[in-house]
Amino acid sequence: QDPKMSWAESHYLHQPLELTKAAYQQLIRVPGIGPRSARWILQHRSELSSHRTAQLSHAGVQLKRAAPFIELNGKRLPSQLQLWP
Repeated sequence: QDPKMSWAESHYLHQPLELTKAAYQQLIRVPGIGPRSARWILQHRSELSSHRTAQLSHAGVQLKRAAPFIELNGKRLPSQLQLWP
């Protein structure tokens, strides 16, 4: 199994990471979030909305991989994501 996925499953599966409060080092440990998308999240976190997951998708976040491990403004993202605003 992917080491990043294993780590996230043991740390973020039961207590997801809040994107609006997470540090860069936390963000890049989430499957589906790489360095470029983590920097984008940090720069735009005040604009993020749980109703507009397309923002994350356009930033390069692979939502299907990241969704089980993250939350946005206190809400977990649905497992079946709608990628359009």
